[in-house]
Amino acid sequence: MLVRRLKYEGIRAAAGPLADAMAARVPDPGGAIVPVPRVPTRVWKYGIDPARELAQAYGARVGATVSEVLSPALWARRHAGRPREDRLPVRFRVRREIDGPVVFVDDVVTTGRTLAAASETVRAARAIAATGAGRVKV
Repeated sequence: MLVRRLKYEGIRAAAGPLADAMAARVPDPGGAIVPVPRVPTRVWKYGIDPARELAQAYGARVGATVSEVLSPALWARRHAGRPREDRLPVRFRVRREIDGPVVFVDDVVTTGRTLAAASETVRAARAIAATGAGRVKV
């Protein structure tokens, strides 16, 4: 419910409890915190980039800086509610290079394809993902 409030209703306060849960599961990120960005058309529609909000709140709790490394496409087909076979690959561009381990923060993880695309784009040697649901190896 909190993820939905953050993602679709733009309620930024929902990021706090989710970040608390993330920090309890991943207290020391051990690397750069990189939000997996939402496409600009959805940021415009919903007024929020939930991964960025989560990353900022999580970074504040664990004392780490958020690095805006990825840039999304302007538009992408919505995946929520679609079967796995109907989901298209997600593409990102690198805004700036980053060395060392990376902790990707996204609002939800379903198939892991978005996180894999983010990891491939950054070419992270070691990457993990933190979400409100916990920690996922990429």
